[in-house]
Amino acid sequence: AYRLLNTAQNIAVDTVDGPVMVVAGPGTGKTQVLAMRVANILKNTQAKPSNILCLTFSTSGAVSMRDRLRAIIGSDAYGVTVSTVHGFCDTIIVRNATTFSDVASKKAISDLEKYKLLQSIIDRISGSSALINPKNPYDRIPDILGRISDCKREGKTIVDLLRVADEYDAVMQGKSKKGTKQQEKNLLQARKFRDFTDLFRSFQESLQAADLYDYNDMILTVTAAFSEEEWLLQSLQERYQYILVDEAQDLNGAQWKVIEQLTTYANLPHEPNF
Repeated sequence: AYRLLNTAQNIAVDTVDGPVMVVAGPGTGKTQVLAMRVANILKNTQAKPSNILCLTFSTSGAVSMRDRLRAIIGSDAYGVTVSTVHGFCDTIIVRNATTFSDVASKKAISDLEKYKLLQSIIDRISGSSALINPKNPYDRIPDILGRISDCKREGKTIVDLLRVADEYDAVMQGKSKKGTKQQEKNLLQARKFRDFTDLFRSFQESLQAADLYDYNDMILTVTAAFSEEEWLLQSLQERYQYILVDEAQDLNGAQWKVIEQLTTYANLPHEPNF
């Protein structure tokens, strides 16, 4: 299998320590290179399968990665942690139930429940929000839910959104002459963004009150725990001496934050094996 690789792929496989990035198009053998690199790490270092973490974007990608590993290194493939980022975070939550007691006791919210939850929030604020059309108050629910998901996938918190809302207000206040139609439009845009921020906060508070959690919150919960519970992050860093990521181009901001935290070490004299 190694002899079937080209020169650039050989270099990626042979570079065991330090950071390595492979840039290639679809169908060019990136997953095979990753699997061969895992095999080379096990062959040429003292690392055990349990010291290697392989993350990927999609479930199908994780299955493919596991199959490649099994074909190359046999049963040791089951000792390597192979998962999507979401699956990895879910495992962390399940295995540390005490730390994540708030999430562990909650139920995941369905798409229909999300719609109904936002609908109830709109019923309370429809007369005061610039985002809501009083004649058809529910027509923007899919768009608003999509924007909420986008914010969560990029790791944006309510604190981040409030800071942006303040900056946006200041920019729009000074973007055109006072009293003009253009300034009215600018101020309306700023108000819409702040009203969205308020909707986002109300949505999160309603989830909390109903003992529900959004699937997109799973990664944010883990990244917050990594910042607050130093022992948790350090225990994972000690275990996973080599971290490999497939389908990296498809990861969003929140998923990348997990990887950045795992590969950022306090007082480490050398670069991570990533």
